[in-house]
Amino acid sequence: MARSGGANLGFELEGDSQPSSSSTAYAISWENLGYTVSNGKIETEILSSLYGIVYPGSMVAVLGASGAGKSSFLDVLANRKPFADVSGTIAINGRTAIPMKHVSRYCVQEEALYGNLTVHETLMYAADFNLHKSTSRKEKQQTVNDLVNEFGLAGVRDTIIGTPLRKGCSGGQVRRVSVASQIVGLKEGILFLGKGRWLSFILS
Repeated sequence: MARSGGANLGFELEGDSQPSSSSTAYAISWENLGYTVSNGKIETEILSSLYGIVYPGSMVAVLGASGAGKSSFLDVLANRKPFADVSGTIAINGRTAIPMKHVSRYCVQEEALYGNLTVHETLMYAADFNLHKSTSRKEKQQTVNDLVNEFGLAGVRDTIIGTPLRKGCSGGQVRRVSVASQIVGLKEGILFLGKGRWLSFILS
């Protein structure tokens, strides 16, 4: 699947070993991928000689100890690092000209939700932002209701996310809301999921 030089990362692939027949499905591949940071005098190689591919309908778990480079790896693939610091090739369906932002969403490790909004309000906000402007209010409501049920959030639908001063959803529930808010309107595409200290995911 992949090999690593500068970083000690493990990869585990689930799903089909061949690309989907759907013309709108996306496969992401990377070749000789590297990432180096500099403080002006000293250069530090974070990632080196990474190769791999994620086919449509697959989930890849990126495993590694704290500091192994998991978040940096996802950031590089998602085009969230300075171009000058990255080497190698990243391709979507074999093409390097497709902007990653057009075919992917990124769920950050740290939650970035408005604590005073309810679960339903949070997802409606995401629907207003991500769905096409021609989408009716009824269609947005249906999309949000489906996500609430699929993510097991029906019981906290009208519960606020929570703030340091106001108790709200549990940590696990907030995480589910965070992921659900990123996939609103994403029928086909790539989801980068920065899970935690030891584990991250790429879903395609």
